[in-house]
Amino acid sequence: MKNLFIAGLVVASTLLGSTAVFAQTPYYNGQSAYNNLNTRIQSDQQRIAQGVQNGTLNRKEYNRLQARSVQLQSSLNRYAYNGLQSWEIRDIQRRQEALSRSIYREKRDYNHRNRY
Repeated sequence: MKNLFIAGLVVASTLLGSTAVFAQTPYYNGQSAYNNLNTRIQSDQQRIAQGVQNGTLNRKEYNRLQARSVQLQSSLNRYAYNGLQSWEIRDIQRRQEALSRSIYREKRDYNHRNRY
């Protein structure tokens, strides 16, 4: 009887201990999210530079898109100073999508005046 009671305690403590581990929130500093967001910003900056090189972006479009990209990068760095929170990640992603759409539209609007 004593052995059965001890075995029951061991099983119960194992089950309760494992559920406590699952209940804890994992430590997350947002580093991988920062790397993904930063990579996408750099990719957009390359798309802007490519548009200047092949002539699909004029000077005014380039300046406007580049300023938005730099502003987005500085916001990401400011947000990431103490680790990224979920609302900050969503904000950067929303702004990146808007910038990416703007790059797409500006490169295809056939406005080639004031080329570089």
